[in-house]
Amino acid sequence: MAHGYYTVVEMVAMADRPDMLRLRLQPVDPTTAQEFVLLLPRQAAERGQLATGQTIAAEHRPYGLALAAMSPAGETAPFFLVLDDDWYRELESRPVVL
Repeated sequence: MAHGYYTVVEMVAMADRPDMLRLRLQPVDPTTAQEFVLLLPRQAAERGQLATGQTIAAEHRPYGLALAAMSPAGETAPFFLVLDDDWYRELESRPVVL
């Protein structure tokens, strides 16, 4: 996913995983990125108050990708983080033998 703004063109509940939604996202500027599909926990979509037609911002961070919902006034409200694998591995719990 490229840094930039995307429009939610489709939100579909996954029949086999009711706690997940499938979002189809189109870049606002099609010359900078391609359309893609994002699987998102339903709770994150609800927290971000996502809806079809809404614009979201994708911003690269050192730890991964921050997704934020855009208000009509242009304000952003973060709703989900996609962590890079290296960062995710650092956060995993590991048993310690003493």
